[in-house]
Amino acid sequence: MVTVVVIVASNLLEGVLIGLGLSILKLLYAFSHLEIKWDEDIFRNRVQIHLKGAATLIRLPQLAAALEDVRPGAEVHVHFEHLDYIDHTCLDLMSNWERQHEITGGTLVIEWEELSSKYHQRRAGARVGDVRVVT
Repeated sequence: MVTVVVIVASNLLEGVLIGLGLSILKLLYAFSHLEIKWDEDIFRNRVQIHLKGAATLIRLPQLAAALEDVRPGAEVHVHFEHLDYIDHTCLDLMSNWERQHEITGGTLVIEWEELSSKYHQRRAGARVGDVRVVT
C-alpha cells in the first residue's frame, strides 16, 4: 500500500525503492523474532522448551543462553509446533549442547515428529495457485 501511495505522490522509482526497503525490513523482523518459553518441573527434573517464531543465526545467542539456563542432569523436551523456521546452526547448537548435557546425566528429547510433519506439510502444499513456494 505504501508503494502505491509513494508512486502516486512522487514517482515510480521512489515508490519501488521504498516498497523494497519496507519488504526487507519486514523479512528481517520475521527471521529475527524468536520467542522461547519453558516450563520447569523441579520434582520430575524435567524442562519443556517451546520455540515460537524463527530460530536463525541471528537468534542463536538467545537460544544458547536459554539452553545454558537449564539445570544439569535435567530431562529437556524441545517442542517445534509453533516454530516457523529453524536453520542448521540452531540444530547444530542443540546437537552440541545435547552432548555436553549428557555428560551431566541429562537428556535432550527433540520432538522430531513435529518438525518432520511440519516440513512435509509445507512440501505437500508447495504449489499455491500459479506460485511455486520453495522450502
